[in-house]
Amino acid sequence: IYALDAIEKLHNEGLDITYSIYGEGEDRKKLEELIIVKQLGDIVTLHGHVNGIADTLRNFDLFLLPSVKEGLPYVLLEAGKAMLPVVTTTTGGIPEIIRHEETGLLVQPKDAQQLTDELRRLIIDRKFAKKLGQALRSHVVQNFSHSKMLVETAKVYNLIDKTK
Repeated sequence: IYALDAIEKLHNEGLDITYSIYGEGEDRKKLEELIIVKQLGDIVTLHGHVNGIADTLRNFDLFLLPSVKEGLPYVLLEAGKAMLPVVTTTTGGIPEIIRHEETGLLVQPKDAQQLTDELRRLIIDRKFAKKLGQALRSHVVQNFSHSKMLVETAKVYNLIDKTK
């Protein structure tokens, strides 16, 4: 809902944008109605659930995750692997992946104006956006590889020596 507010503002400013929403949820009907009310049908698409989203991400310029509540979203790791600059919120485990102005841009949850400002920033400053995407990819590869995550999880459950 907050993302649609931001997309509407950017569109009204004359920025040439499209917004794709992937996944299903209880708010789908509300989103469909808002898209109609805000007259965003030409630029916003609800795709629903899609398998193999990693391949799809490579087709985009930016990644937006406007979460109000979240754990540690795997999709941010996928966005990082795709070298996408990210705008997301400070909720849950997101700041473990995204470091503001280093590996992405963080905003407060439910703040449509902050979302608008940070999206605009990346749309306009493509050099900065590219830098963030590259930094995120490096951070994800270095700190969130499958093997590293398995080792760290095993340490938590005392399955392996924590000093290694």
